Amino acid sequence: MSTFIQIHMLTSYPPANVNRDDLGRPKTAKLGGANRFRISSQCLKRTWRTSDVFQEAVADNRGFRTKQFGNAIVESLEDGTDLWQVIDAEESEQIREPVPEEKAEKWAKDIVEKFGDIDEGVKHSQLVFITPEEIEDVNNLLNVLVKEDRAPEEEELNLLRSTTRAVDVAMFGRMMASSHEHSIEGAVQVAHAISTNKADVENDYFSAVEDLNQFREDAGAAHIDSREFGAGLFYIYACVNKTLLLETLSEQGAGKEELATRSIKALIDAMATETPSGMKNSFGSSTYASYILVEAGENQPRNFSSLAYINPVRGNILEQSIKALKTARENVEKMYGDGTDFVEANVLTGEGNMDDFKDFLDDN
Repeated sequence: MSTFIQIHMLTSYPPANVNRDDLGRPKTAKLGGANRFRISSQCLKRTWRTSDVFQEAVADNRGFRTKQFGNAIVESLEDGTDLWQVIDAEESEQIREPVPEEKAEKWAKDIVEKFGDIDEGVKHSQLVFITPEEIEDVNNLLNVLVKEDRAPEEEELNLLRSTTRAVDVAMFGRMMASSHEHSIEGAVQVAHAISTNKADVENDYFSAVEDLNQFREDAGAAHIDSREFGAGLFYIYACVNKTLLLETLSEQGAGKEELATRSIKALIDAMATETPSGMKNSFGSSTYASYILVEAGENQPRNFSSLAYINPVRGNILEQSIKALKTARENVEKMYGDGTDFVEANVLTGEGNMDDFKDFLDDN
């Protein structure tokens, strides 16, 4: 049986538009016959994965999602620099003989074609999640090719891996259309966040004033426009299949368990404190989670949005939303059996803190 770490959060957003649709409006979804505000899972995953708190916690155990891997290889070959220095945009120094442009592009194309379809030149047509082990293997291959002044042979191009020390790849997975056996199933499920309250999208009319206008011609605004926004309390849910995460991570022994636990704690921290960047400066929408519930157990995971919030919450939205979430969990446990341990933190009552989740994860 797999061990699941389920993370439930309630985060209140002031007037904001953190995740827009194609018309620039806040994204919405209909639940229980009522419109709700929505933040897409894609938006949330990128926010958490690229956050400072997550990046610092996983350190070098992270991958790179890019179309530009081939261009990085070409630059490394042409300049004779280490591939890692190119990828990390570090000040580089020459470590091998430079390779002429035409030859560098040919070798790079041979290599990156194994990672996915090429659009033009050596650029991938789709984003590819590349692991640090694969980057190291490519870098080692480049050393050999330059030293022996030859193109890569077919057997040397078996560079893809199915396990990795890259926590973000192991958590969120990757799909390799041209090499399905090297696709990695993500250990983390992330739901689209929805507001527990009804969505009322409002319109913000604004104008910009010309600083040098001395009213010689007119006193009108130099620019007039509007943008839409909304405010709401969001239910955010993610589930980590810790068993699958451990299977995918290539670290060995006790280091693997420590890395997995550290990464899950970093995910919780990022979920609680990081805000999507959409119109953040315009609305000052940075906020922290108001309530956090983390569960651990082998029972089938369950998202409580359609049970706790099938009807929009009214009145004291935070207080009522916390109560609805707790009630939903208790009732599910009564019906299906008490199969999960849990720990919670509540800003409204001042109960619990972020250190409690680290201790909880150490025990699960």
